[in-house]
Amino acid sequence: MSLNRIKAILIHEVFISKHSFEIFNDIFLYPLFSIIVFGFMTLYLTGSAGKLITDQVLAGMIFWQVINIAQYSIGVGCLWDVWSRNLFSKSTFIDGFSFQYLFNGVNKYVFRIY
Repeated sequence: MSLNRIKAILIHEVFISKHSFEIFNDIFLYPLFSIIVFGFMTLYLTGSAGKLITDQVLAGMIFWQVINIAQYSIGVGCLWDVWSRNLFSKSTFIDGFSFQYLFNGVNKYVFRIY
């Protein structure tokens, strides 16, 4: 697993992600609306279920968004590379692609890099 190849794939992913409105929707808007909806739901449940349970539901939703965005980044990134015939023309192993896409997905969520 060469770090230069992983860096090149990461730069390629950043260039694609910067100019894609679909990625903006899937990485930023959908999780934002989802957290807002679950926030209102926890406010509603606070009256009947208690504060501890509602805090756990909201924290679980936020952590689930991290996993969901990492999964989205791996899946869609691999599909883009297969579609553009990049996945099989590169000599990077599957673990390099998986590591890079997972790293990129977490970066997209934590740092909002587009």
